[in-house]
Amino acid sequence: MSAALECLHKQYPGQYVTAVETSCNAIYENNPHVIKLTTGDVLKMQYPLIHKSNQRPVHFIQGYVDFLADKLDIRLACAVNRPYIYLSDKEKTWQNQVAQETGYKGKFWLVCSGGKSDYTVKIWPYYQAVVNHYRGRIQFVQVGSKEHNHQPLDGAINFIGKTDARQLIRLAYHASGGIGGVSFLHHIFAAYQRPFVCIASGMEPASWERYNTEAYLTMQGRLLCCKAGGCWKSKVTGSKNACELPVFNVAPDPYPKCMAMIGPDQVIEAMDSYYQGGLL
Repeated sequence: MSAALECLHKQYPGQYVTAVETSCNAIYENNPHVIKLTTGDVLKMQYPLIHKSNQRPVHFIQGYVDFLADKLDIRLACAVNRPYIYLSDKEKTWQNQVAQETGYKGKFWLVCSGGKSDYTVKIWPYYQAVVNHYRGRIQFVQVGSKEHNHQPLDGAINFIGKTDARQLIRLAYHASGGIGGVSFLHHIFAAYQRPFVCIASGMEPASWERYNTEAYLTMQGRLLCCKAGGCWKSKVTGSKNACELPVFNVAPDPYPKCMAMIGPDQVIEAMDSYYQGGLL
């Protein structure tokens, strides 16, 4: 939604005044296009374009832009390719939370290895193998909400449940890169155009979620269940909307085959490529 606001104000400068009320207002702190309002027209933002995302090569951002254009009855081009999250100059000078709370002042990567109980298909089983591979070379900081399913990773600094949304945003700003699934974290790194390895299930079409600056790993197109688009199955088992190809032999919990087929070596290769390419 931040991208839709960016498009609106760049293409119609000075013509609109916008306020935002969401479940995560921290995203819009310091956004120059967002002010506080007590009156005005209320528009509940949606992205109905999602229902055509398996048939059209469209992005999540396009969904918000098209909806806003329709409701305002204006021509509005989707002229950006990432979210917009603004840090104040003061925030940028603050010591990062890892150094502040642990004393560790070196470089680090963020890792979000868990997920929500209603989207278990997004969880990948091999994060520990990646942490083990880089032990002594890359320090990982594990993040995630304590209300969600996150098992502590051996060798990572444990920040599970220790960051609110704004703190997570600032941590991503200071991090060298990040790894995780299609999540809040992958959107934050896209906003900063920073290295991120996104380990994606076949749930959503890649065109709907992928950003240009991330390494987007997916088995979509290589399985019958997600051959031509997202399967939109949210849970591995225990639901009418459950995965068609659960795998039970890779970890104590079942995982979707599309995730189990992505090996730790592929994530390691993707991380290494950011260094080999000169971005890190």
